[in-house]
Amino acid sequence: MRRRIYMLLAAMVVVIMGLTAWLAVALAQEDPTLPTTTPAQLLAQVAEQAPRTKAVGGEFSWSNDMFGAGMFESFHRGGSTSGDPGLDLLMKSGSGRLWLQGDRARLESQGSAGGDTIAVLDGKAKTLWVYSSATHTATKYTLPDLPAGMKPGGKGFSSTTLGGGTLGGATAVDLPAKIQEAIDEFAPHATLSVEQGVPVAGRAVYLLTMTPTAVNTAVGSAQVAIDGETYIPLQIQVFAKSDAAKPVLSAGFTRVSYNAIDPKMFAFTPPADAKMQEKALALPDMSGLKQMDAARKDAGSHKSLTLAEAEAKVGFPVLAPSGVTLPFKGAYVMPAQKLPEDLGKLGGGDGLATGGSNGGRDTTAKNPGLANAQQSLEVLQKMLPGMTIGPVVVSAYGDSFGTVALVQVKVDPLLALGLPSLLSQVPFFAQPVAMGDKSAYRIDAKLGSAAIWPQDGYVMVAAGLVPGGDLTSFVGSIR
Repeated sequence: MRRRIYMLLAAMVVVIMGLTAWLAVALAQEDPTLPTTTPAQLLAQVAEQAPRTKAVGGEFSWSNDMFGAGMFESFHRGGSTSGDPGLDLLMKSGSGRLWLQGDRARLESQGSAGGDTIAVLDGKAKTLWVYSSATHTATKYTLPDLPAGMKPGGKGFSSTTLGGGTLGGATAVDLPAKIQEAIDEFAPHATLSVEQGVPVAGRAVYLLTMTPTAVNTAVGSAQVAIDGETYIPLQIQVFAKSDAAKPVLSAGFTRVSYNAIDPKMFAFTPPADAKMQEKALALPDMSGLKQMDAARKDAGSHKSLTLAEAEAKVGFPVLAPSGVTLPFKGAYVMPAQKLPEDLGKLGGGDGLATGGSNGGRDTTAKNPGLANAQQSLEVLQKMLPGMTIGPVVVSAYGDSFGTVALVQVKVDPLLALGLPSLLSQVPFFAQPVAMGDKSAYRIDAKLGSAAIWPQDGYVMVAAGLVPGGDLTSFVGSIR
């Protein structure tokens, strides 16, 4: 009897050991160990290998917690939106499906607040269909021709082209070295590291992490999960320094496939009862920017200036913070510019919204302050076309991702006086807040903050990837 018990126990041990070995092998097959690599080598592989993938499809999700849920809830309770269903979708969170193959793409997405959006791109036919179930509208966009330098295979185009320049004409052999040189140049601003990450969409991935070096920045890190076999980026996440566990911004695949996609997937037929629109898209006219850049260079303002040099150029006192630890890094001057005569009305042509959360009822009769703001806004709308704005002084304080930009704009005194009426129309600003001895309109996000206020007859703006408390101290010290 005892012998049988021993044999049974021995058999159970053998079975358990067998199951353990099988499980270990299965897990190893599901999560293979990737070869070690460096950031430069990984980026070179992305540049070389990713374009070889002909098709990508799968399910994806995204989340946006930049401003916190409370701001968007109050924003939409007031009946306000950006006016763009796609933008409203991205400003929250959602999920969908994506198919990419050649010069064709199809996107189906749904936001957390509901409402489906379908976009179908046909690069060869130069068309883009966008359908929104929220408005039951289907819009067919005709796409413009791209300049030769922006076309794959066109003159001046290269897979190693970055930001309008190239990595010194790098070939596949010396590309990692060229990328390493760029990383070394970027080192004072942020560090790059790479390790094998947790699988994404069922794929073994490399996790490329960028960590800013500035001690006062609100940005903690940015992470990109890259497929260890195809080198396709599968996910990107941006973390605030205040919370390294939960990303502020996140987007990526939850399931992915590299199998060929049926061409029928890229055909789109709008619902029979949908509202139809057709629009032709054009590349932006860069002539105005080129003229401004030429004027800037003629004025010699492309060089960093001291505050005294900036004052000499603009002819008025340049305001600056006092008693702050952020080092002054230089000032830049932009010449005065005249606003276009055909400048459209503010707020989409409706002026100050009198309906708001009151279902469209006119509240100005019961709110004299609102009525005065309406009158001020109407006056400004008539003044702005043709008004001269500037000169503008932009001063930089701090280092890299911890830099705060201070902008001082010379404007018509009436515009400076009416600034609160203008800003009260922006839901993100809503009400002014105290920033030292100033009453400013401020936006606080988890990755940075910005503020705008009138001071001494100028319009002032301060912004940076820094916490709101730091920006408050900075603004409060400006004299």
